[in-house]
Amino acid sequence: MAGGMPMNLLAPALADFRNVFPTVQVRLIVHPF
Repeated sequence: MAGGMPMNLLAPALADFRNVFPTVQVRLIVHPF
């Protein structure tokens, strides 16, 4: 990984994205409105 991007800031953002995105995807598939 290049630059000075600390993992302790990046990891929580990725974890949050991975928690939120499947929920949104499931909602779109199950109930698209």
